[in-house]
Amino acid sequence: MKKTITVATACYDRDWRIILSEGYLTKIFARFNYNFDKKILIINTSKKNNEIKEAALRAVSSGDIDEFYFTEDIKNEVMDFFNIKDFIYTDYFSLFKKGFDVSAAKRFYHFYFKKKGKSKFVSIRKKQYDCIDYSISPLCAIYKAQTDCLLYFTEDCAMNDNSGSEWIEKAICLLDKEEYIAARPIDEDLDIRYFEEYDKDDEFYISYLFTDRMFLSNVSDLKAIDYNCEDQHKYPPYGGAGFEAKVYNYMAVNNKFMLISQNEKYIHEYDEYMNEINMPD
Repeated sequence: MKKTITVATACYDRDWRIILSEGYLTKIFARFNYNFDKKILIINTSKKNNEIKEAALRAVSSGDIDEFYFTEDIKNEVMDFFNIKDFIYTDYFSLFKKGFDVSAAKRFYHFYFKKKGKSKFVSIRKKQYDCIDYSISPLCAIYKAQTDCLLYFTEDCAMNDNSGSEWIEKAICLLDKEEYIAARPIDEDLDIRYFEEYDKDDEFYISYLFTDRMFLSNVSDLKAIDYNCEDQHKYPPYGGAGFEAKVYNYMAVNNKFMLISQNEKYIHEYDEYMNEINMPD
């Protein structure tokens, strides 16, 4: 039996007028050349107001989307479901002693600041990054998806024109193998030589990295992930506790991989979106 797929993306304060303009999402979804079973929009704006809700209702009426959800309404429910306390990453580093790894820095921080007060010999600064703003959107989409699979992409990404859909069908079959957690097209703006270090089969590169720009996964696999695995310190501090990093931590601990199509490409910060977002008010 053919698996069902939800396609989902998100919008924010800066771009909801673009994303919810009539026909916009229909055009972007069409670039996949795939007949999706459900189309979802996650609205991650700082305020929920009638203007945004009315625009979203018009998008439903016109067929651009089937459903929409405000993160403000469901984020606590979503975080409880996935057992995620927060998305705060604490970056520790020494002012006077270089070369500490994170665990050592934490030990020094705890010893000198918590136990004895500030030391004149070792000073550990602490900076916190809260990654919830961009991490909650994909998790809301996962939580609300009722189909077999989810294809999620960030609002500043789109498939190349005239893209084929074969990668979707082939990836769905491979994703039933235990070692694969997600699949995506290849980045148009990256040199193909970047991927030469990866293993590959006839259709896909096999990557140990994960990106939230675009991913196709079995919903059941995404809902079963332990999002609290030990931090592997692979991502920069500003994204160190975000959704992307949490999935990667799980992949690293459990020896999982992401499939990357060798043939189909997506565009990050594609022209149509960037031209709109950069227009003066």
